[in-house]
Amino acid sequence: ERYLNIRFYIGVDDNGTSKEALQSLIDNNIETYIFHTQSAMIFHPKLFIYEGETWNKIIIGSSNLTNAGLFLNVEASVSIDFHPGDKQGNKLLKQIKEYYSSLINLSDPNVERLTTELLNNLCQDGLVLDEIKTRTKDVENSDLLNELGIFPDREKLQVVQSELGNAQTLKGKKQYDKNTSVSLNDYETFPFFLEKYIEHKKNYPSGVVSRTNEDKPLYRWFVKMRDFYALNILPKDFEKELSREEFPFGDAKEALRLWKWDRRFDELLDYMEIHKMKFAYVPQHKSNKHPYHSLGQWFAQQKQRKNNNYPPPITDYEMEKFSSVNFKWFSVNAGGLRDDDTWLENYFRLQEFKKIFNHANPSQTSKDPDTKKLAKWVNDQVTLHNTGKTNSKGEKKTLIKEREELLEELGVDWHWQLNKYKRKLEEQIEAYLEFRKVYPDEKQKNGDKRFDDVLEWKSLTRYRYKGDTLPENKWRMDILNSDRVKFPW
Repeated sequence: ERYLNIRFYIGVDDNGTSKEALQSLIDNNIETYIFHTQSAMIFHPKLFIYEGETWNKIIIGSSNLTNAGLFLNVEASVSIDFHPGDKQGNKLLKQIKEYYSSLINLSDPNVERLTTELLNNLCQDGLVLDEIKTRTKDVENSDLLNELGIFPDREKLQVVQSELGNAQTLKGKKQYDKNTSVSLNDYETFPFFLEKYIEHKKNYPSGVVSRTNEDKPLYRWFVKMRDFYALNILPKDFEKELSREEFPFGDAKEALRLWKWDRRFDELLDYMEIHKMKFAYVPQHKSNKHPYHSLGQWFAQQKQRKNNNYPPPITDYEMEKFSSVNFKWFSVNAGGLRDDDTWLENYFRLQEFKKIFNHANPSQTSKDPDTKKLAKWVNDQVTLHNTGKTNSKGEKKTLIKEREELLEELGVDWHWQLNKYKRKLEEQIEAYLEFRKVYPDEKQKNGDKRFDDVLEWKSLTRYRYKGDTLPENKWRMDILNSDRVKFPW
């Protein structure tokens, strides 16, 4: 229901793909391509790629798109989820697309678009069979195995759900040598490098020694200690000394991120102390020159991280820290509306909309349901800004200043509807002035149809607005009565 583009590449080798399956793809207008060769080579990849605005997913494994492959057989697959900004995920996606580039760009001579005609030819040649024929089991071999008493029949392999998805892997590009061991030299030089490392931490509290560090021997020692730890061969006395200095044994990038996060959290504590707050809340500010602009942006990002709308996922450690300061997950200035998370989610959607359409005023008449929904939200913000809304209790709610500034910065037009009318009127007036240049007496000659629409507009305007004194229409009357137009009432 939601995809923008979808494409299937399917093999028809060994009668593994049925006529009904291919016919279903044709009936549903799914863009499908068949890969086949006359040689013994078969098309065998099991690869699924999903690309979205906020998340990508790649599934690679032995499971093909069949009933048996998905629900019956003993199979193995890995699902990789990553944000579009993730470098490693994008690298993997790029490598896959490069490898299959001849299929993706349809330049491969063994790729043919699936049509009813092609399906009929494949069936006639015996490459594609009816579904029932693809499910036939070799009963003779099964009976033989039963007689021998080996490889008995069984149901699907049972796997406990909680056992899945907990694999721990070594991170980084380094390929570990199984023969790696701690040398005598490592023991002798450890005190020397530990002292240098302690000095390094005074300037770099995260404990990370970067590849760009000028002290290359220290960097190599840092990497070696982490490798020893990953291989579970780091001497216990080394580990004890390094732990005392809070050495980042795990992901160095994550250690650096957490260190920076802790510095931000300290800023939050200072903010609460200065403003004498018993809870943690920092509003966002439009100007990047505001002293709390950056802290407000960080505060908003934490809310999105909690809802998995912004990477990386929030950790238990961070949640404990937030709980300790009574972190407010909703806007305390929104007139009682606990909708900050939803509001920010829509705000970020509007940001993406602007990137595509170069404006921040989606139309409620759009045929796209997501755009229409976003347009309604924008219209609600405009109403809150212009007139406010009164709830069932008689309480009037308006758009809080922080949100107003954010939307203005994005380019939301608080008088979009009125400005649309003004733009339309200006177009009509330009056509009317052009008409007066050709016919100063405003009398069109018979046979000249160029200004029929102008004359109709002139007649309707005189009929609708002559003598109009309504305050909401003053802008229109001012334009029509201006020296430039001098509309003939």
